[in-house]
Amino acid sequence: MPQYTIESNITTLAQIMVDHSAIANVFFQEDGLIFSQWGHSLEKGCFGDAWIAKLDIEASNHKEAYAVFFKKLKKIIPRLSLIVQCYVNLIDEPFLITQKHNRSIGFFHYSFKRRSCGLGFCEEQENGLKKLLQIDSIPEEFYYHWNDAVNVFSYPAKILSMCAAIEALTKENKGVLRKKILGEELRDKLFAQTAGLRHRLSHGEYFNETDDIDYVEEIHKKVIKYFNKEILGRNYISEDVVSPQRHIEGVFEQGNYFIKRIDEEPLDFRELVNDCKEKYWNDFQNHEFTSEPTNF
Repeated sequence: MPQYTIESNITTLAQIMVDHSAIANVFFQEDGLIFSQWGHSLEKGCFGDAWIAKLDIEASNHKEAYAVFFKKLKKIIPRLSLIVQCYVNLIDEPFLITQKHNRSIGFFHYSFKRRSCGLGFCEEQENGLKKLLQIDSIPEEFYYHWNDAVNVFSYPAKILSMCAAIEALTKENKGVLRKKILGEELRDKLFAQTAGLRHRLSHGEYFNETDDIDYVEEIHKKVIKYFNKEILGRNYISEDVVSPQRHIEGVFEQGNYFIKRIDEEPLDFRELVNDCKEKYWNDFQNHEFTSEPTNF
């Protein structure tokens, strides 16, 4: 079977200080994976706010190889976050897959944070705010939880805050109001006893194969529509906003491509990621897109 090398960025504030002072970069190994600091020198110490996770593996194809790699990381990273007590992220990170006998071409997943565009606060929004301030029937707790949902970056935390906001909004008649706001299908997906996502997340379970929709987008649309129709009496809140709940941290843009160096030298993961950061995507200095190799 083909042999693959997979390298992935792991953004983290943790710094690897395992004692390997005799070598150029510090590292440790776990379950076949090698974790190294993004940057390290005797003068600067650790730098880069990231690690690289690397695995050499035999597999039928690059997709199968990555599935094994990700399964290993998915087990290690959550446990690591408990140990290091600081930010560590596995999701939406760049990774590179190359074949061991030919590192000049690779499958590259790149993701980068793009600054979010602002949204206008115009006369319509000002009038909507004035009207909301005059309405006493909406519990203050709804607004607190909804504000938390908009501001938080984590997807599970956002869903739980949105569900808490809906619970605050529907205290008086939850069966009827939740159905009216969300519709029967989405209400049951979120609030069904035991099987509902809110119940699962708040009782120590996690997402599963039945969670096949973007809950945040669906909940947001339903709540905004309810407020316009039932609370405000007109569309003071735009229902056509692209990427609502925009975050100050920005949004991820991602792409999957086969790539090679222009000089056809072996690919270097750090150099490739830095080339993408320094140049606009698809405007590399040292790399270019290419077609998928045979039997990759």
